[in-house]
Amino acid sequence: MKDSQSNMFEHSEVKVKLLNLYIQKYLNILSRAQGIEKVQLYDLFCGEGIYENGGEGSPIIFLKAIKDVYYRNQAAGQKIIQVDCVFNDLETWKTEKVKSIVANKKLHYSTFGDLRFRNVDYTKAVPLVVDQIAKVKKSKAFVFIDPYGYKEVRASQIKSILLTKKSEVLLFLATQFMFRFERKGIPEALLSFIEDLVPKEMWPNSHTGIDFIENLKSAFRNYLGDEFFVDSFIITRDKNQYFCLFFFTSHIYGFDKMLEAKWEIDSEE
Repeated sequence: MKDSQSNMFEHSEVKVKLLNLYIQKYLNILSRAQGIEKVQLYDLFCGEGIYENGGEGSPIIFLKAIKDVYYRNQAAGQKIIQVDCVFNDLETWKTEKVKSIVANKKLHYSTFGDLRFRNVDYTKAVPLVVDQIAKVKKSKAFVFIDPYGYKEVRASQIKSILLTKKSEVLLFLATQFMFRFERKGIPEALLSFIEDLVPKEMWPNSHTGIDFIENLKSAFRNYLGDEFFVDSFIITRDKNQYFCLFFFTSHIYGFDKMLEAKWEIDSEE
């Protein structure tokens, strides 16, 4: 197992901080929105919840935010919005670990919404998610994709989620490794990833890790077209080592709140 999967590094801390800020803003807005009764939240590579060095992973961040917003709204006499969570990971032991943390720390009550765990391969999980999002009326969806690598991830999957017109996607990519490979003869996984976006001959050369991220963001924007917004949040790990969160939405308001969350973190850092 990669060390980054069992221990929380600095770049993961920044990622989780953005996730926390955004999801709080997101839930606050939706609990005030007319005609929205439910949020569907999907974490498609949820991991084990708490890293060996004590760092909290995405499922714990999500559940704490949901709990906070619920009690805050209840105290203020605001509308209470149901949040249904699906935490997915191919490894059963990881979701079992999350389950036990949730129970021990009393992070979830049925009054907040449904909580489900799945152990489905990511490529099979995406169509299930799209189907579920489309089915649930008066709802919005937030999909977090933090893959172990990138070989299964495709732009076409993200597009299928966005085409429901009521979802936002946050994708974390270890762009540093992708950039490194791009310069050393492209491996099959990266080639498939790029060719889902643009024909290989149209992919521009990247001189730096930042160039690679900008090229990728442009490719996402061209691929998705004008009806969707794409933003990126660059996380620096070491000198000249960059990772990136890509945010996708069809809603200008969601885009605006992500920018706010980014600026909040940038000013702190």
